[in-house]
Formats: sequence, structure tokens, C-alpha cells
Amino acid sequence: MNRFFGMFRGIAALEPAPRQVSFFDDAFAYWDHPMSSVQTWDVAALVRACESLKIERIVDVGCGTGRLAFALAGAYDTYIGLDSVQGPLSIFEELLRDSPATGIETRLMDVLHPFSLESLDRRTAFVMGNVTVNSFRDSDSLITLMRNLSKSFEGPKSVLLSVFSDEVIDKFPAFDHVVQPYTFRAPSGRNRIVWRGIHYIRSEHKLLHNVFLEGGITGEEWPGVLGNHIERVWTESAVKAVLEAAGHRCTRADTMYVADGGAKGWPVRLMHVTLDTR
Repeated sequence: MNRFFGMFRGIAALEPAPRQVSFFDDAFAYWDHPMSSVQTWDVAALVRACESLKIERIVDVGCGTGRLAFALAGAYDTYIGLDSVQGPLSIFEELLRDSPATGIETRLMDVLHPFSLESLDRRTAFVMGNVTVNSFRDSDSLITLMRNLSKSFEGPKSVLLSVFSDEVIDKFPAFDHVVQPYTFRAPSGRNRIVWRGIHYIRSEHKLLHNVFLEGGITGEEWPGVLGNHIERVWTESAVKAVLEAAGHRCTRADTMYVADGGAKGWPVRLMHVTLDTR
């Protein structure tokens, strides 16, 4: 798959060429965080699920800048945020220094490799937002993730994950080749342009994200930084088929609705997965 589309492919061919990085590189973490609105539409459902399951410890897989650590405060005694990229974790840790929140820790960790978590028990739940779930781009990586979660500590394990409802998959072509410019004030005080675009690959149910940061935003030389990220749009039935075939048990815990952006009003399912630990 080509990592760039449309105008971004042309930008990639510039001389000198822009630096090409993952969308989760530090450069993008420090640009995207102040530009993004804080998602809250999934919080009430997660709180209800944690109360129903009598959860005391939350392990947030793909925690990013710590949205759920703050949004779910009061719903847990202990929170562990896992992420494979240091940039978002650094922002999270900066926010913690100015917060009265307690019982929170972060770990730099790639969950697609085996790992262990000490001193956890059945009152622990792994939590994943739909952006995190969609970052696992095929069935093999999703199965590997669940296998590693199931072996991370002794005892039964629950996973709460958010995925789109089946009926919205046909709406995603509306996002194809959508490109938007944003103005961003660089640390130097000068305004710079950020270009962000999405290409939807219908045959694979994947979203290709491209972002170009004009030179000067993050101290980069001209022409700037070009980033990409590929998401698999997972739906309820697709996730259930993959995980149940691997021996895990999936039930629908709740239904939520996206509150903003181009997907406003779309239903999202909160699924409770009981992991097979054999």
C-alpha cells in the first residue's frame, strides 16, 4: 500500500524531501494534542461497565496523552497507561505533574510483544478506545494483542473495547480524499499551515491518514515533516468473529454515539471480551 495519496504524494517527492515519520512521532504528538478536542462521549458507558464488573484497576492500552486517566477518575483505584510511543506519554506525564490525580502510572510498552504486569487480579480491566482498536490493522495483530493481554498476569481477564456498529461501515467512503488545512502557531510565534487528509480504501476497510507539518513548526528545516498512519475500521461483528474464533468470549456491554466531527451521531459498541487464558 502506498503510504501517501493525492497532494501528499507530491509533497513526498519534493526536493529536498520532507522527513517522513509515523503519525505518532513526537513531532505530531506535540502538534496534535493542543489542536484536538477531548473525547467524552464514551466515558459514561465505560464508567457503567467498570461499576458492573466491579473493576478496581484499569490498564489503558494505547493511553496516548492520558484522556481516560482523567475522564474516568473515581471509577478506579489504580490506573496503568501503556503506549508504544514516548511523545504522547511525555505529554501525559507533564499533565500529571500539574494534576492532583493519584494512583496513576505510565509505561512505555509495545503490547504486540509479550509483557507482564505485576500485582494485578480479576478486578482489573484492559480498556481500549476505538482509535486504539483500529490501529491493529489485521486479524493476526488483533489475535496477538489478545494473547499477550491474556498472559500478562495470572487469573481471569476482561477487556473493554470500543468498535463501530456494523451499519456505519458503508458511511466511511464519505471520508475519502478529504483534505483540510489548519493554522498552527509555532513556538517561534509564527503561524504555520498544517495539512491533514484521509483516504478510505473501501476494499480493505482501511483509512490512510496523511499529515504535513510545514517547516518551522517543530524546528524542522524546510520543507517540513510528512506523517502517515493506517487504520483498520473494525466493526462489532468483525471483531467478534476474529476473537471468538480464537477462543475468547465477546458480549455487547453498551452503545455510545459519536458526539462530534464527521462521524457525529454514529453508533459505537462497547464490547466486553473475556479472554481465554489457556
